[in-house]
Amino acid sequence: MSTRNLVEIWVIINSLSERLLVVLLCLSVNLELLLICVRDNRGYNAFCRATRRAAGSNVVGPILTRFSTLHIRKTPDPEIIEESDEAVPRYFVHLGDFTRLHVWRIRGSHEFRKDITWVGRLRELQLVGGVAAKELFQVCQNAVQLENLSLIFTRGSTFPRGNPPDGQDLNSALVARATTLRVLEFRICGNFSYQRQFGDSRSLNCLPQLVELEQLTTDMLLIFGRNPGSVTLSNFPPRLKSLNLVEAWSPNPGPHIMPRSAEIERDAVEALLNLFTSFNPNRLLFSHETDPLPLTYLQD
Repeated sequence: MSTRNLVEIWVIINSLSERLLVVLLCLSVNLELLLICVRDNRGYNAFCRATRRAAGSNVVGPILTRFSTLHIRKTPDPEIIEESDEAVPRYFVHLGDFTRLHVWRIRGSHEFRKDITWVGRLRELQLVGGVAAKELFQVCQNAVQLENLSLIFTRGSTFPRGNPPDGQDLNSALVARATTLRVLEFRICGNFSYQRQFGDSRSLNCLPQLVELEQLTTDMLLIFGRNPGSVTLSNFPPRLKSLNLVEAWSPNPGPHIMPRSAEIERDAVEALLNLFTSFNPNRLLFSHETDPLPLTYLQD
């Protein structure tokens, strides 16, 4: 089969030579989806070099004119890749004008360059792993067409332990996209110290300002915070149609964490049950699904 007919390529990058990757990228003109599986730094660096060479060979415009989805999955041995690095190497941006970006990593955290004007074309972004609030704030300011945002902070990820800069917390980042976001998934997977990145509230208190949001998936604690009984309908987006709440379980909870966590979860469930009578069943869909994320992302 000619590479011109390919619409999807899944690449385990340590299995192909750099030269072959360059040829493959240059000839796959109809490619729509590219999934890159990262298993070690050596193979990943080779793919980055191949991308740079392919980009340099095409001076007219994007290499892949129909390219719509880039998925980078970093699932290595934890001893190989632990450091933070760029979520998207700059030469990947020249592959094509993709509008859907998914980047998964078990350890480390995502970083973005200062010049990220290319995110202005994104309509869908999924980041699995750590990311600082100030990084996400920068992304949301530039991603002016973003409609679907998924953020899942895995147990092995790294992130700042302190508070974010003033005006650059996670709530402020989401408010920057209040008029475009329609789908939001925000989960911290038991990383309770990460709640500082939301600012003083330590919860998603920006939801009423997300006026176009229709679908929401998040941890119960990010909705109900430290005072579940105070939550009312006014704490939710005005156009919400689908709500999926996730319970945050810790596989190895410490003795000082479990009692307080369980108490808050129990109060949150009670508060949610009290809210059921307030929701219009013709407008809002409640769902309960098995977590689709592999277990390796959820615990060390």
